[in-house]
Amino acid sequence: MEPKFWAAFCEGVGREELIVEQFAPPGSPAHRQLEMVFAARTRAEWSRFASEVDCCLEPVLEVDEALASELARERGMVVELEQPGVDGPVRALSCPVRLSRTPAEPRRLPAPGLGADTRAILGSVYTVEEVEELISSGAAKAADWEPTAPSSTADAARAS
Repeated sequence: MEPKFWAAFCEGVGREELIVEQFAPPGSPAHRQLEMVFAARTRAEWSRFASEVDCCLEPVLEVDEALASELARERGMVVELEQPGVDGPVRALSCPVRLSRTPAEPRRLPAPGLGADTRAILGSVYTVEEVEELISSGAAKAADWEPTAPSSTADAARAS
């Protein structure tokens, strides 16, 4: 934080003595005092504080709040893609890099359908028999696998 904003913050919270402690390391007495200052207010109270005091302070948003924010909308940070096997579009993050001469235009290809690559991925670690057992037991999902009626008592118990 720039010194002018740090000073404004410290003055705004009535802790001017912390101005000289701007670069105190984590775990220091000054750092612990700041933890108490922040813990004393809710996020809503800090938002009001930031609107009144020019100290370059913004709330930490939850992921859904950040993605729904005006800034994310203005920057086109969220795109909608068609996804096989899903009804309606899926929201995904766009490329955050914005270059004027070489703008990022990634191809908007959907992710593979659920289970589309299961055999290939598991097959890099397990034998074919082990992969098929994982799929038939329900521990893994393959796009082309259809459950069949249990053929034995053990299969029936596993299916329930």
